[in-house]
Amino acid sequence: MSSSKRQDRESRAEKINRKRKVAIRQVRPDLESLEDRKLLAIIPVTSGVAADLVSAINTANTNGDASNTIQLSGTYDLTAADNYWYGPDGLPAITSNLTIDGNPTSGAVIERSTADGTPNFRLFFVSGGESGLTAGSLTLHDVTLGACPGIPIQVRP
Repeated sequence: MSSSKRQDRESRAEKINRKRKVAIRQVRPDLESLEDRKLLAIIPVTSGVAADLVSAINTANTNGDASNTIQLSGTYDLTAADNYWYGPDGLPAITSNLTIDGNPTSGAVIERSTADGTPNFRLFFVSGGESGLTAGSLTLHDVTLGACPGIPIQVRP
């Protein structure tokens, strides 16, 4: 084979290889960020200790989640006022979207203690967004509220 034909074949092979290199170009995958999604916060409280319920409500109020659910079982006797938003309240002011789900089988009870000397207070204050508090909402399922004579749950607009 003559050297000119050999050079011709080599130059054609180089052209083909160059085309292949162009066609085989490495592509880096592009990542797109998705919209923010938050999981609903589920906070189990099963101890029957009022301080644990107070802590769960405080967590729900401050965790920044769009919606929170406290899964509650047991009986929670409140013995003192936790705060004084528009009067004494046994539990922290509700300043988030909160659902308290009692145990579907046995329910849950939140009540003011009936022990002598327990002061009067309402159980909940759900903030309407005034006086420096964020507006909240409260939904109760399978929860019995008791032992709060004459002091209703108040919701402020």
